[in-house]
Amino acid sequence: MMLAFYLAAPEVENDRRASNTFHGMRRAKKEGRFLGITPAGYINKTSEAGKKYIELHEPQASIMKWASEKLAEGTFNAEQIYKMAKEKGVKMYQKQFLDEHQEPAVLWQNCNSKV
Repeated sequence: MMLAFYLAAPEVENDRRASNTFHGMRRAKKEGRFLGITPAGYINKTSEAGKKYIELHEPQASIMKWASEKLAEGTFNAEQIYKMAKEKGVKMYQKQFLDEHQEPAVLWQNCNSKV
């Protein structure tokens, strides 16, 4: 009987940690915090109070905003816009560029807000 308890205790601990992690990530999203890798054109910062946020990182931010606007217009396809952005100085691979513009995490509407 004791052997069964010793074998089950770590499993219960893992389940508890998984649940806490899941709920903590949900709570952070509801509070408006950004989870994951910082989108292109932003940089991770920490305030004096120790609170973390993301901030625009120029000149890449203005190029990515321009690319998002061009994609929204629909006059050029994504590969053409990538090539134009590359000429303007964007520093990323084509796959990264396309992924950045497919994700809903692109925050160009709220460029001046701290997330």
